[in-house]
Amino acid sequence: MKFSALCVCVVMTMSGGSRGLAAGGQGVDPDIGHGAGASVVWFDLMVAEPQRAKDFYSDVFGWRFAPPSQEYTLILAGDRPIGGLYQGRSMVGQHGGIDIYFSVTNLASVLAKAKAKGAKVIIESMPIPGGHGSMALFQDLDGNGIGLVQGES
Repeated sequence: MKFSALCVCVVMTMSGGSRGLAAGGQGVDPDIGHGAGASVVWFDLMVAEPQRAKDFYSDVFGWRFAPPSQEYTLILAGDRPIGGLYQGRSMVGQHGGIDIYFSVTNLASVLAKAKAKGAKVIIESMPIPGGHGSMALFQDLDGNGIGLVQGES
């Protein structure tokens, strides 16, 4: 799995207008960018048998799949990319599962908060190819893969 394919896909979803819902009366967290908390902007689904998973999710959710690129297949809801599917381990080394990515306005600060609370950093902040911002990935206290994505400033 090439990180560049993943990063470009995340940006495509972010540019689709993913925004959090502002909760009445809540202040805006400057690291997150809105009052409701971080919004999910992408997910990666790791599977044992890609074609079986495609058949399953196509029937259950109506998802379509773009042709694979370097073993990575885009998951489409209508014409909009919403995630990726590939065979093997997650970015954090698990067999199967889902890594999810959240939009933040201050990636460094949020990553530091996660580290301070015991998260294990898997991918330090890195640029998303094409100048579309940056991303990082950490493993939470239960081993889940949690990604952070900060768009261009």
